[in-house]
Amino acid sequence: MSVENFINFFIVNGFFIGLLFSILKVDNPEEIVIYTIIVTLSFYIIALFSSSLFLKFFNFKESALQKEAYDDILDHYIGEIEKREKVASGIFEFFEEYQKDEDVQREKDKDDMKNKIKDLQK
Repeated sequence: MSVENFINFFIVNGFFIGLLFSILKVDNPEEIVIYTIIVTLSFYIIALFSSSLFLKFFNFKESALQKEAYDDILDHYIGEIEKREKVASGIFEFFEEYQKDEDVQREKDKDDMKNKIKDLQK
């Protein structure tokens, strides 16, 4: 989340919280508006203070992404995945061939059994 988004989110939360509390506490409409503005401004100040502390103590230069290194690592992993896909597809093709051979052998065995039964019945 960027700092601007954080500040905007905090301000909107402050507005609705201020509006909620001022409606619950105060009966006069002018005071509702005043208290809502005060709470919203206090949330704004808190958001600015916390975001400035965040920017002061967090060093962005050290945590910058090393795009080239990550690209190289990802390319290596993509190559490894492609190799594994080739091996897996080879295994799958082997099982398909084995299943076909087994089905053919089963059909031959059925035919042989039928022929033997016919021979025995004669």
